[in-house]
Amino acid sequence: MGMSNFPYFAEYIDDPVQPSYREYPDGIEDSSIVKVICPSDFATRPVVYAATFTDGVKKLDLRQGQPVWEDVGIDFPDLWVDSIALSPNFALDRLLVVGSQDGLLVGQDVPGGVWVQEDVHYTRDNEAPAFRYFAPQASDNPQPDRTWPWKGIGTGPLREQ
Repeated sequence: MGMSNFPYFAEYIDDPVQPSYREYPDGIEDSSIVKVICPSDFATRPVVYAATFTDGVKKLDLRQGQPVWEDVGIDFPDLWVDSIALSPNFALDRLLVVGSQDGLLVGQDVPGGVWVQEDVHYTRDNEAPAFRYFAPQASDNPQPDRTWPWKGIGTGPLREQ
């Protein structure tokens, strides 16, 4: 479980015979966990991924004797992280997709893996730049190849990027 305060991340095993609790703060003390995710192959490769608000994506390999949080990939851009998802074929491709304040980033959990920012169409809210609005292929969008104009809420504080 991820927490916003110390110990930041802990493992609790709800076993009726031998319950256990273990804290894993090392390496994530200055980050703020947004979301924790376990891949589909967790049973054979017990690695936990954490999207952090200001420090990109971290991983914790529970097979290590003294696990510590490590960066996933290299050169994560200086962006806030809002969300994280793993590819449906993560056990084979180790592909991660991250939502940030400036669109989507794609990276791989492989040695030397780099983060690539995807070019997507979106509208940004000037007053709350973390908000993005996507609907380029909506059937009722008068310009299907462009971001939804959001006329229903007004476009005064919005600008197209």
